[in-house]
Amino acid sequence: FPRVDTFLVATDENKEAVGYAAIVTGQGFGGNFTMGIGFTRAGVIQKILFKELHENAGLGMKADNDEFKSQFIGKAGKLELEIWGADNNSEISAISGATVTSRAVVNAVNAGTEFLYQVTGMETVNRIAQGFGGDVTVRLVREGSMVLALWIDAPYETKGLGALVTEDRFI
Repeated sequence: FPRVDTFLVATDENKEAVGYAAIVTGQGFGGNFTMGIGFTRAGVIQKILFKELHENAGLGMKADNDEFKSQFIGKAGKLELEIWGADNNSEISAISGATVTSRAVVNAVNAGTEFLYQVTGMETVNRIAQGFGGDVTVRLVREGSMVLALWIDAPYETKGLGALVTEDRFI
């Protein structure tokens, strides 16, 4: 557990992959849940939604709130749960009072991503280097030698100077 129940490939008129979807079953605090994960062609999470969720009202059910689900959008690769607040592109902030549910959802998304990577041959590469103000993390998704997606986290760099490396115009 978790397990990928269904995996789909969306194709264009030339039968080229344009996106992917995984239906995953996970084990939360309140029992099993089923969720869908939509991925772009580059393996970046585009959407997550719950088909079935049986968590505690007021706590675990917050996993179905946009505030929690939106943290996954635009991310790729193995994600980590952060109890005290996420501060980079590979972390998800836990729901206060619902850590078991939060961890179960992150694990389910990771299972879907891992399955996608196995099927497509994609992989995530992370590198950390020392910047002026602290660590700078470069994270990318590649398929063979082709880079499909790229993120740079530089939270400690000077705004207007070193932090410019995180802007789209730099990347």
